Amino acid sequence: MVAAALLIERMRHRRPNIKRLAARADTASLVAASFYKDLLPGRNGEVFDVGAPVREDAIRALDQIDALGDDVLLRALGDHSERVVLAAIEVISCRGDTVLLGHAVASLPEGRSEGYSRAVKALFALHAPGATRHLAEALIRREDTEPLSAAESAMVPALLEAESREEARGELIEALVSALSDTQEVVRERAGELLARLAPTSVVPLVAELESGRAGEAAARVLGAIKDRQAIDPLLKALEHTDSRVRAASCHALGELRDPVAVEALMRATHDPEHTVRAHAGVALDNFGTVGVALGVSAILSPMLSDVRRAIGEAPAPPLTLTSGLHPNQAAPTNGVTNGRSHSGGLVRRALALIDRTAAAGSARAGDRSSKRSSDPTNSRRPN
Repeated sequence: MVAAALLIERMRHRRPNIKRLAARADTASLVAASFYKDLLPGRNGEVFDVGAPVREDAIRALDQIDALGDDVLLRALGDHSERVVLAAIEVISCRGDTVLLGHAVASLPEGRSEGYSRAVKALFALHAPGATRHLAEALIRREDTEPLSAAESAMVPALLEAESREEARGELIEALVSALSDTQEVVRERAGELLARLAPTSVVPLVAELESGRAGEAAARVLGAIKDRQAIDPLLKALEHTDSRVRAASCHALGELRDPVAVEALMRATHDPEHTVRAHAGVALDNFGTVGVALGVSAILSPMLSDVRRAIGEAPAPPLTLTSGLHPNQAAPTNGVTNGRSHSGGLVRRALALIDRTAAAGSARAGDRSSKRSSDPTNSRRPN
């Protein structure tokens, strides 16, 4: 390192002859030349670097003598000169190095440089094993705090299709699920966004992580973003998790799914010992709206109402059956008072009739909304 620093300092006063250095296979001098700068002052206090051609030639010469290390290439990808960046990407592409190409895509300005465009095209052209995983890992671990752009999020599943290996999807999802336990919040958030993009394939691994992994809280939140019904039972079970953060995240996810089957469990969660869990359960129930909660409560009360009906001699009303689109079977409302019954029995029957009518009206409104959603082609499920 000391010798390299001395060479760089010496080159500040003398332009290196790349051809001569390459002919002698002088690796140390060529590495030093890849740092070369020739700064010239401008009129308005600006400074221009005219040393970029030397840096570019040094990179190409190092590659020709098989002495170009990844450290030099990584530094070249961050060079302010486009020609140096393009030289580095050309070398990386020829090597088929998908790790460095992934780093290039993640670090270069999106859509604002020729280098970015060439790196993306090279990744798609290579069809190399592991290319998608390398790109995803570079994107989620990028050294900034910005969320992934829409183009970056879409690029990962698109590259996965281009890779066309059966095991590629599983490898990618495994790496992303593992990243959910990263110490950096931005890494966890980016990984969750990509996992949502990869649904429904990612649902089962996320459920496994929720049930027994280290990142149960993050897995629950991603499942809520995906809104896949096969996650409902695991999320309901997770409301009994020993970690309050997992319980709170599961409440949030169930609120996103809005299936009335979760109402009873969420009502119980409003009495959780932890304030955070109680708060998330309350917000989740608010997400259901009046109709959703009414349907859930109706399902809870249905057995008790049937017992009351039998006690006063009436046939039990048909139960409300909840299915995937909130299409319950409407119970026929009871009307009037049966002749020969006591006054107290009539009051009970009228109360039951009122409950029946309320539940039936809620069912009809929920069904209408569900029908509108299912008939609207623009309202298909999309990951958040």
